[in-house]
Amino acid sequence: MTEESRMAKVQQIMKLLGYNSEFTGVNKDLIREWFATLELSPGFRDYIKDRDLTILKTLGEEAQSEKMRLILIGQRMELKYLAGSVREEMAKREREAKKHNQKMYAKSKKTS
Repeated sequence: MTEESRMAKVQQIMKLLGYNSEFTGVNKDLIREWFATLELSPGFRDYIKDRDLTILKTLGEEAQSEKMRLILIGQRMELKYLAGSVREEMAKREREAKKHNQKMYAKSKKTS
């Protein structure tokens, strides 16, 4: 069974069980705000690279049990998801800033 088919089965089971990935009491706006600041942090990209390499090196060792391999693959997926979410939020902020600047420029042209 491939990793993709396992993940698909797990997702189907979670859906059948009515698993809800939304938690109460979690402020999504604060999380997005935090993500936007992470990209600017000089250590964030280095952390992502270092952690990714560590996981890949560990996966490369042959003495890993199947359970440990799945845990490491899950950790790597989570790491990639975090990096992608941060990148997306930063790009969204940049688009919003650009849009705002264009509006301000258009307003200044009208008043002058």
